[in-house]
Amino acid sequence: MRWKGSDVTVVIPTYNRAALLEKAIASALAQTEPVGAIIVVDDGSTDDSRERVAALAARDPRISLRTQANAGANVARNTGVAAAATALVGFLDSDDRWMPEKIERQLAAWRARPDAVASFTGILAVDGDRPLYSYDIPVELTIDEIRRHNVLGSTSSALVRTDVLRAVGGFDPGLPSCQDWDLYLRLRRAGPFATVTDDLVLYDDGPHDRITHQSGKTVAGHEAVFARALSDVDDPRERRRIRAAHAEVMTRLYLRHGDWRAARRQAIRAAVLDPNLIHVRKLARIVVRRAKS
Repeated sequence: MRWKGSDVTVVIPTYNRAALLEKAIASALAQTEPVGAIIVVDDGSTDDSRERVAALAARDPRISLRTQANAGANVARNTGVAAAATALVGFLDSDDRWMPEKIERQLAAWRARPDAVASFTGILAVDGDRPLYSYDIPVELTIDEIRRHNVLGSTSSALVRTDVLRAVGGFDPGLPSCQDWDLYLRLRRAGPFATVTDDLVLYDDGPHDRITHQSGKTVAGHEAVFARALSDVDDPRERRRIRAAHAEVMTRLYLRHGDWRAARRQAIRAAVLDPNLIHVRKLARIVVRRAKS
């Protein structure tokens, strides 16, 4: 299948991000391979997001607005997918932006991998326009890699076949976090991915609120996805390796939230499950930092 930009619907969930939202929409409109539709799903905003989208829609008929009571970004994305009338859906968070060639590059990668069910790109984290770090992805993405950790990052890089997205059930509205990782697992079980390793998404990692800043929800979401990642793995040795990788993920999560005791506990767990130098070095760093604090 030789898809074009007109075969892409962009779904943008938003909640009280009027100024950032306009930049996200502008980046979708600026694609070198013009997209077919942009559906903004307002998740109960109390700012002037809806008015701003309406003004943009008056100038470009590709833009439309859906509204819902506040239910979360995962529900808003599903609302957008349900309304999409194209073969492909691309997701763009309202605080992120796309590089102009993103869709063009992904469609080219898809032509080289026609059996792919989805495509992803590298991500550059920014604070405003200041680069912070890159979120690199592998050229080939195995199901094993995705079981171990979220190697793909933000949904803003995802371009997915609409039929497959609906077949796997879209985003799980019951998960308190990690809805993206959970979806990637189900998509990869459905088929291979076409990747573009260059950073074609600008991910806003500035100080505004997001689910990853809420430790309780983040931990609960990770634990649920860990169980799902292991659900089709029978080999005991492989299960231990995956559980060790999950413990590493939790080590980093607890470190980010300043919980040294929990981080040390998870690092020890990783080292016990899969004793290798990487785990041992991580554990040593945590113990040294704790001793100095």
